[in-house]
Amino acid sequence: MTCNEIISQLQAMSSEKHKANVIKLGIPEENSIGVSTTEIRALAKKIEKSQDLAYELWQSGYHEARLLAVLLFDKKKTTLEEVDTLMSDVVSWDLCDHLCKNLIVKMKDFDQLITLWITSQHTYKNGALLR
Repeated sequence: MTCNEIISQLQAMSSEKHKANVIKLGIPEENSIGVSTTEIRALAKKIEKSQDLAYELWQSGYHEARLLAVLLFDKKKTTLEEVDTLMSDVVSWDLCDHLCKNLIVKMKDFDQLITLWITSQHTYKNGALLR
């Protein structure tokens, strides 16, 4: 399955009601498709983990594609430097929590990010340490 096919599938799964709720939480409308995290998790189970695909989905800018990408990253292949770059793109607490709980804390030596992020002015890098 390609990135474009997955984006099309997410769009087919979208709900205006869910999109409206996500927008209320501060996710920009142009970045929201309107798919629940439960549906994203179900879709992730059908897709093989792939760093390349995960990065393509992340780069799409869609909130739901980024949530899906987090589930497709391989914790053994993802570096702390890559996670730091990903976190720089985070603009919502739900994505921050999702990234932390489903990828970062499962990585070896993730605690090294504490010294990197402790003085960060980036809301989600600094806030991730409190989670």
